[in-house]
Amino acid sequence: MIWFSLLMGVLLLSVFLKPGAAGKPQAQLPLVMLFAPFLMGTTLRWLVLPRIKMLMKALPIFIAGLAMCEATAILGIFMGGENRDLLVGLGALGIIQYVPLFAAKLK
Repeated sequence: MIWFSLLMGVLLLSVFLKPGAAGKPQAQLPLVMLFAPFLMGTTLRWLVLPRIKMLMKALPIFIAGLAMCEATAILGIFMGGENRDLLVGLGALGIIQYVPLFAAKLK
């Protein structure tokens, strides 16, 4: 259920925090730095997490990957500039890929 609450939180933040609300221009990070957390979270989900067989070892990897994908959306909201919607969408997609269907196979 943690992944669902993170997803709803990110979507609500993106709806209620409008770009440029403070009236001054936002700082913009290079696009590679904004995509990096998404790539790390996706790597953890599809390359590292399936190899782990015990639930107690998988949980920290699960939480770290979720945090990386959420970071993509949060960075997109505050520092994405014209790529704001793309980064929020990628962050939401990253969170959705962490639906814990894999947990049934763990001991």
